[in-house]
Parts: sequence; C-alpha cells; structure tokens
Amino acid sequence: MSSSSHAGPLSVLSPTVRAAVQLERETDRSTWRPRHVAVVPLDENAPTSVVAALIALAGTRLLTEPVVAVDPSPLRTLTQLLGGSTSGHLARLAADADSLRERRAVDGYVDTATATGTPLVSLQAYAGHLAPAEFSPALNALKRRHRGLVMDVAPPIADTLMAPALSAASLVVAVTSSPTPPPWLFSVANPLTPYLRAGTLTVAHPFSDVGEGVAVNYGIHTPTMGLGIRVNPDGTWNLPINAVGIDFDSGDLSVTRAAIVAGRAAYAPRD
Repeated sequence: MSSSSHAGPLSVLSPTVRAAVQLERETDRSTWRPRHVAVVPLDENAPTSVVAALIALAGTRLLTEPVVAVDPSPLRTLTQLLGGSTSGHLARLAADADSLRERRAVDGYVDTATATGTPLVSLQAYAGHLAPAEFSPALNALKRRHRGLVMDVAPPIADTLMAPALSAASLVVAVTSSPTPPPWLFSVANPLTPYLRAGTLTVAHPFSDVGEGVAVNYGIHTPTMGLGIRVNPDGTWNLPINAVGIDFDSGDLSVTRAAIVAGRAAYAPRD
C-alpha cells in the first residue's frame, strides 16, 4: 500500500514529467555553492547566451545567495533572455574607481529588477564594444562583492574578452553546437587546456538529449552535459522565451530540466 502510494502518482505522469521529477529528486541542492563561471564558445554557432541564462536562472532559483549574470556583448542576448532593462552599467563600473575600492559600491551597477529575478550587469543598449582593459577591472570588482558570477562570452566577442573572463573564472563551461567536443580542445594547447587538466571545465551540448556524461580524450576525463534544446521548423527553440526573456515560471519542463542539469554542472561539488 505504501509502495503504490509513492509510485502511483509518479507512474501516471508523462515520461518527460517523470524524468524532470526524478532529476530534481536526485539533486542534492544543499551541497551546491556559487562559483565564478565563464561560459565560452567552442565554435562560432555555440549558443553561449542561452547556456549562461540557464546557469544563472538555476542559481537564482536554487541557491541561497545571489548569482550575478554578466553580459559584456553589445548584442545583449543574455540581457534579453533574462529580461534586463535597456540601461546597462558595465562600462561605467569599470571606469568607477570607487567601485574598485568599496565592495558595496558595486551594487549600484547591478540590475536587480530583471523580469526573471536574476541580477545582471550588462552594457547599455546601442553601446560599442567593451575593451579587455575595461572588462578585467569590472570583473575584479564584481568578484570581490559576489561569490557567484555567470559570464557570457558570446562568439562575436570571444577573441577579445575570453581571456579576462577565463582569468576571473573558477569554472569554465565550454559550449559547442555539435554533438561531440571538437578534437582540437584536447589535442592542441589552447587557453582552455589549464581548466581541462585541473578538472574545472564542462562541455555543454545544448542540442543533445538532457543528461550528463564524461568525454575521455588523451586520458583526460571531461564532464559533459546535454540540455535537450530542440529547434522548431520556424527556427525558434522549444524553450518558453517571450518578450521579457525566458519564462521560468511557465511550468515548461524543457526549461526546468535544462536548468537543473546546467545548475548541477555549475554549482554541485566536483569529484
């Protein structure tokens, strides 16, 4: 009787719902801790912004202290996904000497009224590109104030801003649009090699089935995660994205499952 009372309600749910419920049951969020996460591309079509948005959303909903999203791209894709305003203060933060001395001064540059509830620092709409010399001090100021950052290094800005983001990161999520990591990631020395060797890099496959795995190359075991994002015939994704960003409260299990997997990769203890 007791067994059926627990199994019964779960057994009548759809496979998608059962998978999401089971995934949440298996996730011990009490062990999750914020990190400084750099989300970087492995190819020019890598959707870093949606991966960064899911990691940031998971931090907002599932951690006990704030995680601040950082969008240094003039395209402001992460800002749109998180429902940020058109005003942005990332460039001003870098130029404000007071923010570099006083930790609490940073708070005035963080947008805490996003539609998704995720704190955000971004460029102002229609602003030009951010220089590495501006990005680095801004990240240093944010790191001193916040234990959790999610930095979106989108493909158009990777050449100039990946290095400062990697320097500020304690964990790297490398995003590829392909179902497998590119061979050069393991066979050629590159800026991600130190994180591979240290075990602080995860490869994200947004368009692969939801789940976690391990890629083994040249004796290096690298965690991987699939987020189960599907592309519809009209080019849109199967995520609840509306005019004010990703609708985490829609009850859509595609975003729930993806956010849990992304959150676990970013915030759970690493072996």
